[in-house]
Amino acid sequence: VPIVLVLGSDDHERLWHGSKRLIERNSKIQHKVIAGGNHTFQTRHPFAGPTPELEHAIRKTLEFLFSLQ
Repeated sequence: VPIVLVLGSDDHERLWHGSKRLIERNSKIQHKVIAGGNHTFQTRHPFAGPTPELEHAIRKTLEFLFSLQ
């Protein structure tokens, strides 16, 4: 099963640790880092619109999905 992990560079350390463990176990996992992004890619609740970090994460996700075709 193809997998991509998209994390922000400023994401929680526990998420980075978990991602690294997954990648160590499966070298086929793609890993994308969004510079300046946190766990919500700098968005807020209630959602007031996308941020540049969220848009970048969406682009990386779409690139991955379209590469599967």
